[in-house]
Amino acid sequence: QASAKNKAVMPLKGLWSSSDGDSEEDSIWQSLNEKFTCSFKTRMIGFCISLGVALVCSIVSGFFVMLIVTNATPFALLYTAGNIGAVCSTFFLVGPTRQLKLFFKPTRIIATLVYVGAMVLTLFFALFAPVRSVVLVIIFIVIQFCALIWYILSYIPYARRAVKACFSSCFNK
Repeated sequence: QASAKNKAVMPLKGLWSSSDGDSEEDSIWQSLNEKFTCSFKTRMIGFCISLGVALVCSIVSGFFVMLIVTNATPFALLYTAGNIGAVCSTFFLVGPTRQLKLFFKPTRIIATLVYVGAMVLTLFFALFAPVRSVVLVIIFIVIQFCALIWYILSYIPYARRAVKACFSSCFNK
């Protein structure tokens, strides 16, 4: 019974392998990957819980949109927590080492850095009283959203090219 279960999971094992880089770099990733090994069932449970918490945070943040003009902190915290939770859920799905490698592929590194930077700056301008700014929080939330979309489009062949063409045709008329 256990071997039948292992055979069913074998095609999915490739999702979590980290063997698509240099051998020296792979040894570092391999040692990290060994520290974060979980069964398929545990990964799916972690993914569902993380994604569920992320969705709840994102939905609840919607209730604070109307208050953003007076106090952006609750919306910024919940929206950014939802994004962080969604990213953490992918760690369960494909493994933390593989997901980190995917973040820093040449086609995604700029979107990743802008996304993470926007999350950090959103929290910074929402939480720290001396520099608290509703306008900057809104700007960095918009940047967060756009960077996430650009990151997601990097997984769809020719999607970025199509979006660029669409925007250039809209603004070049």
